[in-house]
Amino acid sequence: MVSAGASTSNSTWRASRRLTLDLDWQWDDVRLPSGRFIARLYRSRFAWAFNARAAWILLAQYDNVSRALGLDLRLQWLPRAGQELYFIVQQGAVRDLDEHFVTQTVDATVKALYTWRW
Repeated sequence: MVSAGASTSNSTWRASRRLTLDLDWQWDDVRLPSGRFIARLYRSRFAWAFNARAAWILLAQYDNVSRALGLDLRLQWLPRAGQELYFIVQQGAVRDLDEHFVTQTVDATVKALYTWRW
């Protein structure tokens, strides 16, 4: 028999029209024939809009089962409608047995989007 109980919560704090903080968590109580475990997922998003066309966004996520922490930093620029430019840095870390985070991956990406209209 497989069963699960879940609970979620989230909150958003808008400090100003340019600054937002989102916090979410999810708790799952999972029962399987092979055993039982509780999975906890924590997420946060910090966004700071410089103006209507540029923003800095930091995303973080951690779960206790994989002991993995993911960080995502994005600089976003929208020069005009149909044009977008992103600079993204992602970091993945795992919590070791000494309860320290050890970086596993670091990636940087530049993404450009352009819409042609005719």
